[in-house]
Amino acid sequence: DTPFANGLSHFRDGDFQTAYEEWSEGAEQADSGAQFGLGLMYYSGQGVEQDFAEAYEWMLTAAKNGNFNAQNNLGVMYLQGQGIEKDLVRAFAWYSVAAAQGQKDAQTNVDILAEQLSPAQRAESDTLIALLKEKYVVW
Repeated sequence: DTPFANGLSHFRDGDFQTAYEEWSEGAEQADSGAQFGLGLMYYSGQGVEQDFAEAYEWMLTAAKNGNFNAQNNLGVMYLQGQGIEKDLVRAFAWYSVAAAQGQKDAQTNVDILAEQLSPAQRAESDTLIALLKEKYVVW
C-alpha cells in the first residue's frame, strides 16, 4: 500500500488525524500522492483548519512531482483565485498539463477555458505549458 492509499482509507472513514499522519509521513518521503492528500485536507478543511494558501503549497509540491490530480487542482485554484491570485493563463496551463497525463476532469476544463482566453493569453499559456510539461510531466 502507498502512503496515499493508506491515508485515503482513513480519510474516507472520517479518521482525519490518522489520514493526516499517514500523508505527512509520505509527504516527507516525497510521495506525490501523500502531498496531494495533505493539499486536499487543507483545501476542504477536513481534519485541519481550511487554508487555501497551505493547500496551494501542497498541491504545487505534488504537481511538481508529477501528480496529475494536483495539477488539475492547481487549475481549479488559479481559476477560482483560492490561495493565489486568480489567473486564467496559469489555470489553463495546469489543466493542460494534467490533461496530457490523462486526467479526465482537466481535459473538460481545458475545453471550456480555451474558449475564454484571448489570443495573447493563449500564446502566453502555450509557452507556460511547454515549460511545465518539460519539468513536471511524468510519462
